[in-house]
Amino acid sequence: MRSLDKTSKIHEIFLPKHPTKTFYYLGDPESRKGSWVRVPFRKTQEVGIDLGTVPLHPQDLNFKLLFIKENLGPCHFLNGRNYELAYWLHQYYFAPIGEALQLFLPPESRPGSWVSLSPDGVK
Repeated sequence: MRSLDKTSKIHEIFLPKHPTKTFYYLGDPESRKGSWVRVPFRKTQEVGIDLGTVPLHPQDLNFKLLFIKENLGPCHFLNGRNYELAYWLHQYYFAPIGEALQLFLPPESRPGSWVSLSPDGVK
C-alpha cells in the first residue's frame, strides 16, 4: 500500500458511470490532467478521467483518500478546447461537470454501456 508523502496531490476524477459528481483521489505529481486513470471505487476498480489537481493539501483533510491505481494514458476526447467548453456548459447551465463532460465522450462510455481500454485506445 502506498503512503502519503509531501509530493502527493489531490486529483479530481470523473467516472463516466457516475456522471452527477466527481470524486477525489491522491495521485503522484506526474499524473496529468486529461488522462484515463484506474481508481478503486467501492469494492471494484473503475476507469475515469483525471480533471486535474485541487488546491488542498491531503494533510488538511479530516477523511482518508485512496490513491489512483494506474495512469492509462491520455484521453483524446477531452482535449483542451473540449474541456473548456464542457466547463463553460457546467457553469452556464448549472449542470454537473460530469454530465457536461459526457457530451464529449463516445456513446460507449456512458452509463449502461461497457468501456474497454487497450493499448490502441478505447474500445
